[in-house]
Amino acid sequence: MGATGRPSWKGAPSQPALTPEERTLLSSSVWSNSFDVDTFERFLQSTGMGAANRKNCVRVARRLKDPLQCLQYKRSTLHGKPAAKHFTDFWLGETITVATDFHVLKKQAFVWCPYEDDAGNGWAVNHPFNKLMDFQRHILTQLKESGHVQSTNQGCISRIIPACSASPPPLRKRPVSPSLLHQPPRLAPISKKQKPSHERDPTMYKPPSAGTQLTRYAGICVPLKKYMKSAWGKANKSHWKVIRRWCQTPEGRKYLREDAKLDPDSVHLDHIQDKNSTPVHHAFNCYFMPGGPNSHFKDNSSAEKMAYVGDNAAKISKTFVTWYIEMSTGVDCFKFDVGKATLR
Repeated sequence: MGATGRPSWKGAPSQPALTPEERTLLSSSVWSNSFDVDTFERFLQSTGMGAANRKNCVRVARRLKDPLQCLQYKRSTLHGKPAAKHFTDFWLGETITVATDFHVLKKQAFVWCPYEDDAGNGWAVNHPFNKLMDFQRHILTQLKESGHVQSTNQGCISRIIPACSASPPPLRKRPVSPSLLHQPPRLAPISKKQKPSHERDPTMYKPPSAGTQLTRYAGICVPLKKYMKSAWGKANKSHWKVIRRWCQTPEGRKYLREDAKLDPDSVHLDHIQDKNSTPVHHAFNCYFMPGGPNSHFKDNSSAEKMAYVGDNAAKISKTFVTWYIEMSTGVDCFKFDVGKATLR
């Protein structure tokens, strides 16, 4: 089914639109310039939401909040039929706060990826954005009940929502006219003499510091190697899956967050050397990378990408891939000499 640009009735918002008074209340609160993802996650947990769905909603929130990231959705089938399509770069360079109008933002997201184009039954746009609306309504309820006055004290966040341990108040749903749901959102017209700006932040793909480049290279990550044990000796897709599994362990998440300076919920595993010509799945050819740069560099091994990952990762991965291919079958990756690779 082709893109329609309009949400179906299934894409209805879960909450009524904000009133002018509610907008003023949010704008004058401590939440006007912030969005605490951890508090959002605790709120979702307090509603009894499943772990997998909660993780997806939190991932969407993190990407919307971070100007250097964006929403991406890649599908291979639709309604049981092949329909490969990659939706990219939604909300790149922007951010959100609790005062954001999520109704308007959801309409924009539906133009980017209509409900009918979502093979995940609403989990690309509809459900995550509705949960953002639910969270916003919960914050409003808390503000009203606490007799909120204007404040800039960040400590009041914990007083408004100490831990979201209790179930949130019942959420009211207001019927929405079906005719409204089929109206495309009104977008600002673009003059014939003007073109939409696609400029990216010039620092977005700037190589990280030399120390960070090293900590993001999986090939020399000691805790990862200890975790993988015998799996380190093989270079296959199963090896890649073990790396992903380690990234979600408490040890892996702490390493990514504190040492690699990455968000554990949105980190990507990048094949340093061209995946299309040399598909070698091993930590020596793996780099922990943010989503934006990973989407930009794709699967190639360009000079720009090599500068981004750093000399050590580029040199060792290239030497390893060459060595692995020359060894042909029955390769034991424990025998690869990293020391010699760095001296080349």
